[in-house]
Amino acid sequence: MKKVGFGVIGTGIVGGAWHADVYSRMPQSRLVAVCDLDERRASEVAKKYGVEAVYTDYRELLQNPEVEAVSIATPDYAHR
Repeated sequence: MKKVGFGVIGTGIVGGAWHADVYSRMPQSRLVAVCDLDERRASEVAKKYGVEAVYTDYRELLQNPEVEAVSIATPDYAHR
């Protein structure tokens, strides 16, 4: 079975602790990219889950050909 490449936008409590963890452990998915305005926080989550692609701009994450689906885990006020 082909694994779906996931990107997580927002690496705070919900995105970094829950979404990234689930996508990294599900047999049918693989976590391939993370994004957060706070580069340090995004880098910490990436390191924890072995992700090479780290972004501070969601538009760059969306251009990554390995990203086939995204989880938007940003605060409500940040949704546009």
